[in-house]
Amino acid sequence: MKNKSIFFSLILVGAFIGLLSAREPASVRDMINRLGLTKPATPTYVQTVANAGRWAYYVRRDGCSACYFIVGNGGGIYPRGTTNVIFTDGLIWGGIVMDPDATEPDTSKDYLKTPVRVGGQTYVIGTVPGWIETPGQVSGGSYTPPVAVSPDDDRARIYRIRMDWQNLKPTDAEVIRDAADVYLKTVDEVTEEDAMAVLNQYATDWNEWPGDLGAPFTDVNGNGQWDPGTDIPGIAGADQVIWYVINDTDPGATGALYGSPPIGLEVQTTIWSYNQPGTELGQIVYKRMRFINKSGLKIDSMFVAQWADPDVGNYSDDLAGCDVERSLGFAYSGYLTDDQFKDFGLPPGCVGYDFFQGPIVPSPGDTAIFDLKKRPDYRNLPMTSFGYFAAGSPIDDPPLGNY
Repeated sequence: MKNKSIFFSLILVGAFIGLLSAREPASVRDMINRLGLTKPATPTYVQTVANAGRWAYYVRRDGCSACYFIVGNGGGIYPRGTTNVIFTDGLIWGGIVMDPDATEPDTSKDYLKTPVRVGGQTYVIGTVPGWIETPGQVSGGSYTPPVAVSPDDDRARIYRIRMDWQNLKPTDAEVIRDAADVYLKTVDEVTEEDAMAVLNQYATDWNEWPGDLGAPFTDVNGNGQWDPGTDIPGIAGADQVIWYVINDTDPGATGALYGSPPIGLEVQTTIWSYNQPGTELGQIVYKRMRFINKSGLKIDSMFVAQWADPDVGNYSDDLAGCDVERSLGFAYSGYLTDDQFKDFGLPPGCVGYDFFQGPIVPSPGDTAIFDLKKRPDYRNLPMTSFGYFAAGSPIDDPPLGNY
């Protein structure tokens, strides 16, 4: 993979029934409590929530998703307004880097001494906000690494739009519910100022939609280029769309995750959902990740995985499994009742992750979906493996920060 893009999409599915049965290390929980990382003061560019359907799925601009840093407990709440089915999740990847024309890494070179590299997000976030401005380059036996925009850049933020925002008022029940999710308040605690701030943020993100950076849009002119005066932000048909871009160029972030040097990847994430809480579409959060290799190096044998720490209500009694034919990993409660869901008069929920459009590989005669378009003579890879561990079992998390 040299200077190429990989798209793949997954869906996050919630349901009621009648990935991992795990819990974050105590040190992570202590850090959350010590830093007081619980409630957002305002709906800023730092974090937001996908909540058009029955989910309240929190995400942050550095790549943290189902993000426990926001709510103190689980960041994947289903149904919205109740309790969590996910504590946190993330995307992880790994590959072997080498010179662009090489068949194997030359570890005698300083920039290739550690050719096997990994990144992503688990209990530590190995990515930072923003896009890569200058790709890396190999020249004359030396290597210049890629340069990313500053995480403090005004556009290195998280964007959230809603297609009907211009028709909404701060007194609408749906806007009040939205503000309750954003501010982690009850509906009764939401003020008109809260609701107005949410609408203002929708307007700002719509008007400042970063189509030129890679955010999806409907190409009205058909010229393949973002025209903010004509083109329509978001994904056609979706009711709510979130977009942000991250990269793995910060060695402090990748080192804190699993001790690896950066690769040089830009990852653009689109999350969308539908305002159909009573239908199957309303139980789903769609996610699309676009990987762009801007390292200047070739990446061989790259693997990508969805990582999750499900907490289906009470975290101590969860079970996990997979359906190979559906490319679906899932988690559910081991009991018919759950203390947290019982508080809302509900049976325990369940959660699944489905790779419905994986990375593509050559396959003559087949047709793949790439960038939401058909591509002949390719096929999408399905889920190829599934693993889990339970808290207290002989298998545990790889040590954080330890290569």
